[in-house]
Amino acid sequence: MRIAPYLCSIVVLLTACTTTSSSPPGSSGSVAPTSVATSSSPPTPAPGPRSVDVPQPSNLVAGFGSLWASSGSSLWQISPEGHVTDRIPNVFSAKTSAVGAQNLAVGLGSVWTVQPRTTLRIDPSTGRVTARIASPRGCDEIAAGAGALFLGCRDSRLIRIDPVTNRASVVTTVGVSPVGIGYGHGFVWWINSSEAGGVSRIDPASGSVQTVDAPYAAFVVPTQDSIWFIDVNARAFSIDPNGMQATRPIKKGRVALGAASDKGSVLINDGDLVEFNAKTGTVTRRTHVSGTQSFQAIAGVAVLGSDIWLVDPKGQRIVAVGP
Repeated sequence: MRIAPYLCSIVVLLTACTTTSSSPPGSSGSVAPTSVATSSSPPTPAPGPRSVDVPQPSNLVAGFGSLWASSGSSLWQISPEGHVTDRIPNVFSAKTSAVGAQNLAVGLGSVWTVQPRTTLRIDPSTGRVTARIASPRGCDEIAAGAGALFLGCRDSRLIRIDPVTNRASVVTTVGVSPVGIGYGHGFVWWINSSEAGGVSRIDPASGSVQTVDAPYAAFVVPTQDSIWFIDVNARAFSIDPNGMQATRPIKKGRVALGAASDKGSVLINDGDLVEFNAKTGTVTRRTHVSGTQSFQAIAGVAVLGSDIWLVDPKGQRIVAVGP
């Protein structure tokens, strides 16, 4: 009569031993389920491009470790991380229609902007306007060169500002208004505002002018080997500073709202980023940023560190594109 309870006790002990032995050493005896990633698990989203909200953005340059962006009549200083570090008021014309595609420049230890009758020199370390230099009305195009700031004026005069004295003087009269100007290889390059097109190469020391037959263009982009010119429809051609002959224009993007150079490349803001090799002209990169913009927009592009920043007028921001 006592055998059956005895056998039941043995079964219970064996069951308990089996349960305990299946647990890993040092555990309490219960095993938590392991989480296993499956092919249906959603991927970790890639971080989106960094951007900075900037109202009424247009021109953009980089220098002195910062980005400098025009925001209406103000100039914003932005860090490489995308933080707004300063807002300098009233350095551009309050009239949007008076803002040209090239009225912001860096060089000669300063940031430079242009108003209808005044060129402003700004200390990048303090954000203070250190000089207001009287200049003729209609000098909307500016470019920093070797030892001077140059202004292209609608009355066809090329003005030189001496950074030591902060005084303006006339270099020469070209005979035709500029669409854009740039400095490279020891010369000022002047896009002729003429139905016949053409580019004028100006020696800033002597004032001599040499004109090259070339298609119509809007932007001057000096590079190490040649000078590139880009029209509003993103057709680009180059001129050898020594041979003085223009290459055949080739379309690179939808439009050109801004242009700059980066080492051996030329960059175009056409709403997205277009990059092409400065030696061969071959397009090497197209990166989506904001898509189609108004062809009348002014939208700069600038390089700071390893990032390329583009103005997005439609989105009221500037956007960083990484390597």
